[in-house]
Amino acid sequence: MNELLETIINSSKELIGSGVKILPGLLTALILILLTRYAAQFITQLATQVGKRTVRSKSLQLLLSKTCYITVWVVGVLIACVAAFPGLRLGDIIATLGLGSVAIGFAFQDIFKNFLAGILLLLQEPFRIQDQVIIGDYEGTVERIDIRTTKIRTYTGEQVLLPNATVFTSAVQVRTAFNSRRTDLAVGVDYNTVQQLSSSYQTNPTAVQSAMSIVGNYTRSALRKKRSTQGEQQAQQMINQFGGTQPSTQAVQMLFSAPQIQQIVQEVGSKTGINSQTVQRMLPLLVPLVLNFLKTGTNSQNPLGSNSVLSGFLDADGDGDVDIADAMQMATRYLNR
Repeated sequence: MNELLETIINSSKELIGSGVKILPGLLTALILILLTRYAAQFITQLATQVGKRTVRSKSLQLLLSKTCYITVWVVGVLIACVAAFPGLRLGDIIATLGLGSVAIGFAFQDIFKNFLAGILLLLQEPFRIQDQVIIGDYEGTVERIDIRTTKIRTYTGEQVLLPNATVFTSAVQVRTAFNSRRTDLAVGVDYNTVQQLSSSYQTNPTAVQSAMSIVGNYTRSALRKKRSTQGEQQAQQMINQFGGTQPSTQAVQMLFSAPQIQQIVQEVGSKTGINSQTVQRMLPLLVPLVLNFLKTGTNSQNPLGSNSVLSGFLDADGDGDVDIADAMQMATRYLNR
């Protein structure tokens, strides 16, 4: 019995002694991990500043900062392991990592796949930060490419996290890849209005509808310019003043210059087959009709306040064009009146 107790006591002493011997190494490793954390933050900030000064691409700036962050952590953890276990050599750690890499790869294959896809996205730059993209069923602005996901902010203010591997293997439509692009806007009017116009000017109803769409595009450009130079209230005031079903030469002159009027007449004539004189006679009526269409979103209690139809028409989501959804929504509201 005494021998058993003595064996237990000696074993306990050895364990305590081994623990005391290891304790300084463990404390040193813990201190190194804490220092690694602050060093990683400092190096990341430094790399971000250097990247902003030397690299124009935001994607490459992000890649540089992430690479520095991960590198500092890997080096810090390896040094901490050596400090915690003095008998452990760096070669042993690398060998252990090599043996365990297969198991780790199977366990974290999705993470590694998304990580590598994120690096490739940052290097190849199929799209850039702040580009507006369509990926699958999601559409919005690219805000960030992280280690595992790509963050997209939709036009409705929601955040979507897409796995990098999904983004990398999916078809991506980049809406802001070029400085300009063509947009066709269909401005709808009810059947009776089209018939009345076609009867009055002895033209085809389809041609009248096409003329309305062309005038709508030019009106949009004119109102956007007025909004950017004079404010949205001035654009709304013009809509309130001239929107209606009666001809108004003043509305045409307020919106368009003489060269622009001539350009509209030529484009309508070439695309619809309506002769120039008829187009010039139709224009004072087509412009008020378009403005009347935008007038449907006016707040009756605050005529100069927010107008949802006007905002959609002038592209409130800021992507540089009128979306199909915007046009459908505006047309629906107009036709249901």
